[in-house]
Amino acid sequence: MEYFTVEQVAEKLQLSVRTIRGYIKSGKMPASSMGKRRYRISQDQLDRFMQATEVKLGQDNQED
Repeated sequence: MEYFTVEQVAEKLQLSVRTIRGYIKSGKMPASSMGKRRYRISQDQLDRFMQATEVKLGQDNQED
C-alpha cells in the first residue's frame, strides 16, 4: 500500500499543509500517526476523504 506525507497530499490536492493538518486534527481526513505532528495518509484514506467531500449537483451546493 502506498502512503503519502502531509506535504505530498497538500501538493496533490493543491491545498496548504496547514489545511491538511487541520483536516486530520478535526477528524475530516483519516491518517495514521507516526509520532508528534508526523502523519501518513494511505491512498485508501485519501480516496475515502475525497468520496466523503464529493459534491453532488442539486444537493448542498446550491448558489443563492
